[in-house]
Amino acid sequence: MEQEGIAKGDLEFAKHFENFVNGYMASADKTGKAMAEAHRYLQSQMFNVCLAYMRQLAVNYRKGYYDPRNERAARQSAVAYEALIEADEIYDPKYETSIAVK
Repeated sequence: MEQEGIAKGDLEFAKHFENFVNGYMASADKTGKAMAEAHRYLQSQMFNVCLAYMRQLAVNYRKGYYDPRNERAARQSAVAYEALIEADEIYDPKYETSIAVK
């Protein structure tokens, strides 16, 4: 995966989160609930990260960059992200819904 232009701290966080999910997380539901206890401003910033992740999975889905292990996450991200665009909840002129799903 291309990582050019991504700040070192962002890459470190992504790796820590990957390791957390891969070996330490007991429950995605309970982790989500715990994250929702953060300061209100931080909740907003954390949600921005979630949306950016969802967008990238949606882009990957549109370009056919997935396999059976992450197809559901990529497909559902595309459906959700595109629904947010259609509902005028997100303005993202660079997101291409015209890319055919492969």
